[in-house]
Amino acid sequence: MVVGVPMVSFAHIRNVHKHREFPVCAATVAGVAGFGALAGVALGVAAAVMVSLHRLGRTKITVTEQTGATR
Repeated sequence: MVVGVPMVSFAHIRNVHKHREFPVCAATVAGVAGFGALAGVALGVAAAVMVSLHRLGRTKITVTEQTGATR
């Protein structure tokens, strides 16, 4: 904790919040504080995978034809 706390940047937290990735950071911090570094990072990776799968599941693809070309 003594090493990790000074490494936190509020600008980075704002950037993470803007990209809606705050649950990943929150899960990592809670995991590190509750279970230790390795388990916390593993929990953060699992949260990142879940967020990515959620976003991929909501992706929409559209196909249009314009002047004989498919886009």
